[in-house]
Amino acid sequence: MPTNPDFYSILGVNRTASQQQIKRAYRDLAFEYHPDRAQSHHSEAAEEKLKTINQAYAVLSDPRKRRSYDQWGRQGPIMANSVHFSSFNGSHQSRRQQIEVKISSGKKFQIMEFAKELGVKSSNLIKILRKLIEKGETQGVLENGWFIPR
Repeated sequence: MPTNPDFYSILGVNRTASQQQIKRAYRDLAFEYHPDRAQSHHSEAAEEKLKTINQAYAVLSDPRKRRSYDQWGRQGPIMANSVHFSSFNGSHQSRRQQIEVKISSGKKFQIMEFAKELGVKSSNLIKILRKLIEKGETQGVLENGWFIPR
């Protein structure tokens, strides 16, 4: 399988497919490759295939992401900032790693800006940071929209 297969070919639809056709193709493939149901496929291979199918659907089912993908491919402006998308080929750090790197820098940062970088809601990032502080995995405080390391 190519490193970056075309999302349309992953779902088995053409570039002019309607949202309904994309959804139908996704459901059929997700059902076929779901690890609990994929008896004819090796379970790890089925899991990987399902991840690929989910990523293709996540882009093609969203009109904004689909337009960007159609115009720019995987290097498009929307795709380049998507952590979920960039983790597809394993070339970028996970969100957890990015958070750990940011915290370990020892510099304070604005939560809202960092959340945008990560492609997550700032409220979700705050929850993650609070858990890390509560568990003692990091030392710092959340104050007026900032994370301040100690």
